[in-house]
Amino acid sequence: MKHFYGWRIVAACMVANFLGNALGLFGVGVYLKALSDLHGWPVGQLSGGITLFLLVSAALMLPVGKTISRYGPKPIVLLGALTMAAGVLGIGFAASIRQAWLAFAVMGIGWASLSAAAMAAMIAPWFEKHQGRAVSLAAVGASVGGVVGVPVLLFGIAHAGLVSTLTAAALAILIALVPVAIFVMKRSPRELGLFPDGAGFASEKASDAPTWTVRAAAGTPALWTVIVAFSIGMFVQVGFLTHQVSILSAELSPALVSATASATAIVALAARLLLAGFVDRIDQRMFSSAVLLLAAAVFGALALVPNKWILVAGCAVFG
Repeated sequence: MKHFYGWRIVAACMVANFLGNALGLFGVGVYLKALSDLHGWPVGQLSGGITLFLLVSAALMLPVGKTISRYGPKPIVLLGALTMAAGVLGIGFAASIRQAWLAFAVMGIGWASLSAAAMAAMIAPWFEKHQGRAVSLAAVGASVGGVVGVPVLLFGIAHAGLVSTLTAAALAILIALVPVAIFVMKRSPRELGLFPDGAGFASEKASDAPTWTVRAAAGTPALWTVIVAFSIGMFVQVGFLTHQVSILSAELSPALVSATASATAIVALAARLLLAGFVDRIDQRMFSSAVLLLAAAVFGALALVPNKWILVAGCAVFG
């Protein structure tokens, strides 16, 4: 287990998750406010671009999963790096709202390819017994992306300008992820003569675990209850994170906006690290239900108690 190649895949997914979330999910709120401040474009109209970002990424989740299953993660990580970089650069150079919308849509391709869902699909062939731990550790990259991404983007835009900051961000994602895709990503343990979890070599007895097809899984109530619950949860989560910077900016100073956005991600990071230690030994449905109820309680407090410190505390707990 110590030297099992699957943990390199986890590390690579952590890097991809970090950049995908720092420049994608957490970054879009920064871009929204920066474009509005720079060009005077209405936030309501710009929000159409974020809708495109989310719709494109949602529409591509299933094709991305199928491509990873058939061809491995390498082409998807390359696609994610190229389209995320192109979208970020496009936002920096957008001269109209429609151009900004197009850039957000291209970013949606990148986020679909670098999201936690895509990373889970890349990790799945490598782990069975320790799959929960592996996915949780890879998802740490998403939290670190929130901790680092928002403050760095806000600082860069304030001191170097939108174009320079986003050009540097686009170059960073290409420099980091293209080598990872080419030299680290492998399709499955079988490619190296191994079994999941580093159990042994190809000469050993293969696992008797059943293989699920999309059609078979789609016929189970268990899958649909998970899809419905997490679709609602992600709808609220992504909507909040997308507009978090704008919401906070209406009540807080720029320094406190940056600190609060980072606190949201720092708490998420701590929780994911803690979760990685026991996720494979718990009732994941009960735990997920408790987390969704906590998120609902936080949003209730944010909606009903108009106080800036409740806003700060609520963001942290939401993390």
